[in-house]
Formats: sequence, C-alpha cells, structure tokens
Amino acid sequence: MKKFICFFSLFFLYACGGSNGDPLCCSGPEVWVTSGPESTTTSTDATFEFTSNITDATYTCWLVNSGNPAVSCNSPHAYTGLEVGSHAFVVIAQDGVGETYQSENWVWEILQE
Repeated sequence: MKKFICFFSLFFLYACGGSNGDPLCCSGPEVWVTSGPESTTTSTDATFEFTSNITDATYTCWLVNSGNPAVSCNSPHAYTGLEVGSHAFVVIAQDGVGETYQSENWVWEILQE
C-alpha cells in the first residue's frame, strides 16, 4: 500500500506541474503581480498591480525583509520613500475559507541617482 501511495503522490505532483512548472491537469488558485517597477530604477517609489483567479479574494502586501509588517491591500498598491538597494514585493491572496496563496516575488533594485 505504501508503494501505491508514494507512486500516486509522485504522479499527481508531476501531472500538476510539480517537477517542471507546466500544469498538465490542474489549475488551482493563483495570485500574480502584473506590474511593478523595472528591475533597476532610481525611483524610490514603487506601485504594484496584481490579480488572482480567486473569487472575492482579500490581499496582503509585503516588502520582504523591509522590517515593515505585511498590510491589507488592494490593487494597485504603492510604496513611497524606499531606500536605495535591493527590494522584493510579494502579495498573498486569501480565499473565503481562509486558504492563502502567495505570488512570486517581484524583485528590483533602486540605484543611487
């Protein structure tokens, strides 16, 4: 029985894109950052737009490793007065039953003018 469960788990992982990122059979809830700053910029302001395929999702935005807490947000979401250096933004969508889904990090660097 253990071999069957292991085989089924591996098959499901592969079939749903777990090994190569290409979903073959599954399209679950997702959240995407659709726009943000260029990968390098001199602007200390950043505005992000994001969306999800989750009906009635609520969102939380976070600047990774910024020392600031994650905040409830809507799209678009803006930050001002950011410091020179590397930054990463992530948005988390929550569905009606409390399950959460995280976007890929949007990474960019603010250069000194």
